[in-house]
Amino acid sequence: GGSNFHLSPWQGGEKHWKDEVYVLEPGAHAWREAGRLPGPRAYAGAVSTENGMCIFGGSDGKHCYDDCLRLCWKDGTVSVETLSPRLPAPCAFTSAALLVVSGNWLVG
Repeated sequence: GGSNFHLSPWQGGEKHWKDEVYVLEPGAHAWREAGRLPGPRAYAGAVSTENGMCIFGGSDGKHCYDDCLRLCWKDGTVSVETLSPRLPAPCAFTSAALLVVSGNWLVG
């Protein structure tokens, strides 16, 4: 996911929103596409856990989201799973942290 400008905004460029997921495998020298998000998404909170990378909310330039997704690496591809519960409200431009307490982890 993510977003970028192919041409700067002051030159009339429009922001492009992405749904591709890229990975850099150990020992590799180049990123490669390994999957896709359910739709274009940028500016979500993200945190890596032992069970995969979790992303919370985000925006596609038209809407903000309240869903929570987990991206898992398996057999050379990324799978996307929807987690529950949803966020209390749609949000973007946020952050996330992993808190480990006595071997248990909480994401907030």
